[in-house]
Amino acid sequence: MDNSLTTLQHLSALNLQEIDVLGFSMGSFVAQTLVTTYPEKVNRLILYGASCGGPEGIPQSPQVVEALSDFVNNQTKDENSFLEVTFPIKWIKETKIF
Repeated sequence: MDNSLTTLQHLSALNLQEIDVLGFSMGSFVAQTLVTTYPEKVNRLILYGASCGGPEGIPQSPQVVEALSDFVNNQTKDENSFLEVTFPIKWIKETKIF
């Protein structure tokens, strides 16, 4: 059973007609499936940590994959290396929060 159908069954059990949905990471895929399959059930949709993926998705560049892998495998590494592939460098410099 797919997760969007399970979610729909939970909504029915709770007698909820329409909901606001926040999907994070894999939950963003569930949220996208839910809103495209049962649009009448979703009032507002927020996707966080999402990817459009699929056969036409644009994969991350090798530099991004390497930087993320390095960060995950080496927790002592400077967090700025992770930020530089996650946020625009211009934004990092302008906000001066790091």
